Amino acid sequence: MAVGLAPSAIAAEHFRGEGIMRNSWQFAPSCVLRLVVATAVIAAACGCRQEKRRSTEVAQRHEGEATESTPCPHYWSSFFARRGGDSMLILPGRQEDDPEYNDCQRLLVNSSNKPDPAYTDLKFDSIAAIWATADLDSVYRHEAPIGAAQGRPFFAALIHPTAATTHLTAIALVWTPGRYAPLGLLAEFSCIVLQWDGPFDSRNPRNYHAWLVHVADQKLCASPLDLSPTSAFYLGARELPAQGNIDGPDEIPPVARWDWDPHRGEQYVGIVCPSGWCELYGENSDHPQGHMSSPSYQVSSGLNVHGHAGRVVRQKGWYDEEYLASTTPIPGKPPVLDGAGAFGTVFPVPELKERTIKDYPLGKFVPVAWISISPSSKGYSGKYGFTLNKAPPQRRDVNALFLCFDDGTNACKAAPKYTCSPSGGKTKGPLFYARLGRGPDDPSATDFCVGFIDAPAGVRTPGTVRWRWLDDDQTIWVSCPAGCCQLTKPR
Repeated sequence: MAVGLAPSAIAAEHFRGEGIMRNSWQFAPSCVLRLVVATAVIAAACGCRQEKRRSTEVAQRHEGEATESTPCPHYWSSFFARRGGDSMLILPGRQEDDPEYNDCQRLLVNSSNKPDPAYTDLKFDSIAAIWATADLDSVYRHEAPIGAAQGRPFFAALIHPTAATTHLTAIALVWTPGRYAPLGLLAEFSCIVLQWDGPFDSRNPRNYHAWLVHVADQKLCASPLDLSPTSAFYLGARELPAQGNIDGPDEIPPVARWDWDPHRGEQYVGIVCPSGWCELYGENSDHPQGHMSSPSYQVSSGLNVHGHAGRVVRQKGWYDEEYLASTTPIPGKPPVLDGAGAFGTVFPVPELKERTIKDYPLGKFVPVAWISISPSSKGYSGKYGFTLNKAPPQRRDVNALFLCFDDGTNACKAAPKYTCSPSGGKTKGPLFYARLGRGPDDPSATDFCVGFIDAPAGVRTPGTVRWRWLDDDQTIWVSCPAGCCQLTKPR
């Protein structure tokens, strides 16, 4: 899924000035790999405290990342608290600071204004973050139909609603400092609302309709029928039913992702919906070309993953896919995509969701993901041990990613190629190392330090894996016991 702060001039200048980038994972040998310093995440219950008090506590608990200059921070709560706004967002709640549920990156713009754009016609633009509504499956299941809603503002925008069966659900929150015309996205907050019909458990085909609604205050998204229809941008909606296998329908994680339409050359939204995975895309007179989904994958025989376990390859939401950052430096402007970039897909192993710390024996590298780097990505050939390989992975021993639990005695016998301090800083939680290679004992593998960050109180990571956007590199977030593990980047 590939691919400006607040309205203040200072914040906006900060993001305009981060346009100088190198190829992802590609840095001079003298660069240093350091642990991302982070503090424990929110332990307070949602919504029970005054916002001012909560903002202070968030800033104190997250002081380790308060100075981190990243366009997609781990702790969005502290990011918004420093801007003087609400530290807890109304729709994601405590999932706000769990990156596996959400997505953030610079959106890609097709500067050619033609379908089927050449790679060199694309450029990175504004950062945009999207958060799925917390416990979205449960929200779908328990939300009542609209009933007698004729007097509510947004009723006028609904398409052939029926009081007894039509639902209107606020499914996601979006924030950007800029705008993105294909989706009608404007600066600051918008929410995505979905119109759907029938009971949640029905597997009959549904007619979906969606809108991106710009709001003056993100709290307004809590009541979608009271949103202003004049601020709504209609989105086309395509349902991808849960794929079947010998064990029944695939499980779909309750997450949101930015995705990429290769025909239009536009970003669109992928998110779980009542009967599967839905793709939401701009649909108006400026888009005569039909929407094209990103590729769907089937499990290769060489991966040796069978039945229900193959959901991590078949089902969108478990894996993450995007153009990785590779740019021509232009000071003071957003990075411009050049021809040395890469298209990358990262897949979790099937067991990731259910693992606990007991599944990571001391000193043993345990598989957590596979990484596919498109064969057309010449700039990645041989980099950090990456092998160019098409998605999905064809074998278990190509670009395999492993995590190893350590007790501080280097029980993992890790040998990072860059100086790092995995046990330093204020991180609370288990110590891990990561290894990229053909297997856990591959002598030519590349080892990385890992930053562990606790999951927010009451939030369980969903067993997914995704890219983390950084303007000077991209790295990987992967679910690990009681939190999130991030491969630290070369510096």
